Amino acid sequence: MKLVKSTLIAALLASSALVAGCATETVDAPVATGQEVVLPNTRVLQLNSAAGGAYRIFIAAPSEPAPEGGYPVIYITDGNSIFGAMRDELIRQLDTTYRTPTLLVAIGYPEDSPWNPRREQDLTPVIPGIENITGPWGEHVPNVGGADDFLDFIETVVKPSVEAQYPVDRTRQTLTGHSFGGLFTLYTFFTRPTAFQSYVAMSPSIWLGDRHILTEEAAYRAAYPGTPDTSRLLIMVGECEQIVGECDAAVPSTPRRDAWLVPEGRMVDNAKEMQARLAELKGEDVQVHIIPHEHHISVIGASLSRVTRFALAEPIIAAKEAAAEE
Repeated sequence: MKLVKSTLIAALLASSALVAGCATETVDAPVATGQEVVLPNTRVLQLNSAAGGAYRIFIAAPSEPAPEGGYPVIYITDGNSIFGAMRDELIRQLDTTYRTPTLLVAIGYPEDSPWNPRREQDLTPVIPGIENITGPWGEHVPNVGGADDFLDFIETVVKPSVEAQYPVDRTRQTLTGHSFGGLFTLYTFFTRPTAFQSYVAMSPSIWLGDRHILTEEAAYRAAYPGTPDTSRLLIMVGECEQIVGECDAAVPSTPRRDAWLVPEGRMVDNAKEMQARLAELKGEDVQVHIIPHEHHISVIGASLSRVTRFALAEPIIAAKEAAAEE
C-alpha cells in the first residue's frame, strides 16, 4: 500500500508540475479572421414604396415544404431589431410544439440601426395637434401620419413579393409590432380588419395624440355588426409599464416618467379597457396579457413566444361556430 500511495503522490506531483509549467508558457494564438454568419433559410430583399422610401425585408423560410394550403405568415415591424429574436423563437416553437411550417417576414430599413427615425412616420396614423405630443421622457414626437401609406406598401408591394417566392396561406396571416408598431397593428385591425387574420399588439402606444386611436376603435365597433370580420387580436403589455417608482432596482424612476405613466401613458389600463370593450363584440377572440416584471423594452422578448402561439392557434369563435354547425 505504501508503494501505491507513493506512486500516486509522485504522479500527482509530476502532473501538477506539468500543468504549472504549461500555465507559465506563452503561446502566440493565431489571429482569427472569421467570416460573416449566414442564417440558414433566410434572405433579405430591398423593396421601394410608391412614395420612394426604401425598405429592407427580412424573410425566414421553413426548411419543410409548405402545407397543402400554403405557409402561414407572420409579418412583423421593426425588422432590424426584432427579426433575429423572432426567427429563433419561431424555430423553437415549430420544432417542439406547433409543427406548422411558417414564414416570417420582418419589415425594416436599409440603415443598420435598431430604431430608424422613419418608423415614427410609418407606424402612426394622422393625428391632429401633433405639435403638442410628447413621449414618456418629455421628448417631442414630431413625425407622424404615415400609417396608411405604410400599410399600402405592405399590401401592394411586400405581400405580392413574398407570394411570388413562396406558397402562402392567405387565410393565416398575422401582423405584429411593438410600441408604435403595436399602435400600427391596432390601427390596421380597426381600419382594415380583413388584411390579416390575427393581430398581436405588443405594448401599443395607445396614449399617442390623446388616445387618438380610440376614434378608430369607436368607428370599428360601430361598423362591426355588418362586416364579415373574423379577425383576432391579442394585446400584451409589461406590468412595469404602469408602476410608479422603481419596478426593479436596475431601472431608476424619474419624476417626469412617473407622472407620465399614469395620467398620460396608462399603458396597462389602456390595454385592459380596450380589450374589455372589444370583447363585448368578439368574445375570446380579443385577449389581453399583462406580463409580470417586464418593462416597455424587456417585454419584447417575453412576448415573442406568445406571438407564435396566438398566430398558429385556431380562431376560438370560428371554431365554436363550426362545432355548433356539426
